[in-house]
Parts: sequence; structure tokens; C-alpha cells
Amino acid sequence: MGAGLGASFYVLLKTQPYLINRSFDPKYNASYISRFITGVIGGVILATAIGPALGSRLGSGAGATLTPGALAILGGYAAEAVELILQRLVEVLLAIVRGDGSAEVRSKATAEQTEKNAKLQDALFNLRGTPRRL
Repeated sequence: MGAGLGASFYVLLKTQPYLINRSFDPKYNASYISRFITGVIGGVILATAIGPALGSRLGSGAGATLTPGALAILGGYAAEAVELILQRLVEVLLAIVRGDGSAEVRSKATAEQTEKNAKLQDALFNLRGTPRRL
């Protein structure tokens, strides 16, 4: 119910200026309905799936008292924020599965450093006029 309240509030606030100046165009009804549905789903996701993990991260401050209903209202109103949270979680999961690439970066840096050292040794041997020993 909270997700529906938040989503309704968002859609009403966004359509209100068009209703006041009598420029509301029904051709945008589908986008308002879509945003409402997205808000309801976002509110449910925030309240049920992300909320428990979020509550433990907030600690004991004022934010820690957010109930699932309040989280549903927030998620319904700010569906874009829920989308960003989910996208960030996906990125973290992909980094865990793929790895962070640090080993690949280290090996590339080592290879580049080895190549630079070899060039430097060649230059030093050429300056001395002695052939390089392998």
C-alpha cells in the first residue's frame, strides 16, 4: 500500500502543473501509468528486499527507524533511486564474479616495467660500447 501511495504522490505532483494550466495531454497517459507501476514495484523492492539490509547499515540514528511502510513510500516516490541501487548491486555482483581485474593490471604493469628495463639496459650497453650479454 505504501508503494502505491508514494507512486501516486509522484505522478500527481508531476501532472498537477499541466492540470492547473489546462495543458494536460492524454497522449502521455501511458507514461504516467508506466511510472505509477514502476513506482509500486520499486517501493515493494525497497521495502522487502533492500530495506532489511539498508536498516542494518543505517545504525542507530534517526534513519534506522524507517519502517517497511516508510521505505515503500520512498521507493514508490523515487523509483529511479531504487533502479540506481539495483544497478549498483548488479555491478558489485559482477565484480565479485569476474574479479576486480587487479591481477591483470599488475601483470600488464610488470610486463611494461620489464620492457622498460630491457630498453634501459640496451641503452646503457650501447653507451659503453660493449655488447650486451644475455
